[in-house]
Amino acid sequence: MKKFKIGDRVITTKDFDKETPAGLKGTVIGFENTQYGDITVKFDEKLQNGHSCFLKCKSGYGRWGHSDGLEFLQKCTQKIVIT
Repeated sequence: MKKFKIGDRVITTKDFDKETPAGLKGTVIGFENTQYGDITVKFDEKLQNGHSCFLKCKSGYGRWGHSDGLEFLQKCTQKIVIT
């Protein structure tokens, strides 16, 4: 079972990925199983090496990373329907 759900608010720790510093806040927008990590996050601020994560968010704000490098800020309590 996944620790995070889409819509959860998170903050990065030192282990999210090689280029994203600790302390950045964002929202979980997806789950991937790639060489870059297992989770997709849209950050609140534009990142120097950010991208759109295959058009899941605005260009420059997204990153794939490892869920072990995230901590909860707030769990999503709303039901999210993806169509």
